Amino acid sequence: MPILEVRDLRVSIAGVEILRGVNLYVEEGETLGIVGESGCGKSMTGLAIIGLLPGDGRVTAGEVLFDGENLVQAGEARMRQIRGGDIAMVFQDPFTSLNPSMRVGDQVAEAMVLHRGMSWREAREEAVKALEAVKVPAPKSTARKYPHQLSGGQRQRVMIAMAFACRPRLLIADEPTTALDVTLQAQILALLKELQEQEGTAVILISHDIGVIGSVSDRMCVFYAGRVIEEGATEDVLRRARHPYTQGLLASLPGGRDRLSSIPGQPPDFRNLGRECAFAPRCPHRFSKCDEEPGLLEGDRELVRQRAERERRAFADLDGIELDAGLVWALSEESARKYLAIPLKRDGTMFHVAMANPDDEAAKNAIAQELGGRVIGVLASKDAIEEAIERLYSGRMKSRSPHRTACWLVVSEEAPVG
Repeated sequence: MPILEVRDLRVSIAGVEILRGVNLYVEEGETLGIVGESGCGKSMTGLAIIGLLPGDGRVTAGEVLFDGENLVQAGEARMRQIRGGDIAMVFQDPFTSLNPSMRVGDQVAEAMVLHRGMSWREAREEAVKALEAVKVPAPKSTARKYPHQLSGGQRQRVMIAMAFACRPRLLIADEPTTALDVTLQAQILALLKELQEQEGTAVILISHDIGVIGSVSDRMCVFYAGRVIEEGATEDVLRRARHPYTQGLLASLPGGRDRLSSIPGQPPDFRNLGRECAFAPRCPHRFSKCDEEPGLLEGDRELVRQRAERERRAFADLDGIELDAGLVWALSEESARKYLAIPLKRDGTMFHVAMANPDDEAAKNAIAQELGGRVIGVLASKDAIEEAIERLYSGRMKSRSPHRTACWLVVSEEAPVG
């Protein structure tokens, strides 16, 4: 089960929707890279996860599940326990993130006092050790300095020491190397990786630099206009990018060409987004289908199978039925969760397998009506379904409890894609 799962997260600021249905997840000990141009929603996603949206920002829909707990519904007192304790964040500019009137050692110690119950004396001793762990020169004397007395690289190391002070299970690093030179960038990234391996912390690394993301992340999500438009294992996305925007980002990297490639135009104004693909005005491959915004590109069938397992959706792969990646969200969110349904495609016809009680006629009718199709009937018994799940997941299915007693096969000539 992922340590963090964001489901259809929507955020509005001053009435303008900035995040438009973000879906992502992070496993224990994994590094997830988030990449995209400035203003695409990367940082806002991080702030929404830890409940630090600007004053006029609101989560209007979706869930942020941390270890199964929905943080969107958590109160401020509970979020104060989680922030700095279970989830830590390193912000873009350490100079504006640190308290200018407080010694840096005390700022590191404060987190330990609040979240680990230490006395100030114990916490100050641990703070020096934390500064030493992040390779701050002369940690004892540095702990007594104020932020303005440190260099940019030293301030960022202090921020990382603060973030790891309480051994968080998840670290969100928002552009941690933006204001640093190339040498310091490499040092900070290596430091994050070293501490992550020592503590087993999951990391979300946010950056506009696809080269940085490619060098350290296990998986990556490409953001554009407040949505994840491509997701996959980092190597797969870098080698076989499918979305024209991702292809454009990769083409803009230095590679021995006389002229660097660039993506024409400007990112869209969120106030003027319509039904068309948000990237369409800048896309060199635009055609008629671009008048409707596409769904998430997940790369390959293996990634989709992993997503099915992660979301505890099941399908019986008994006759070589293939999963259609673009239709994972064809059911409404409410019905998909209620019936644990997942779409399948075979021989050009799309099916939906919905797990539910075979005697629940009302549920059968509700699914058939929503899909505009017909219920073929019970596909298999509970034992047959569990056997198929076991085969499909190669014995790695952690729990069968979410799967209902049987499943129905619903056929539809034209299923809506949501």
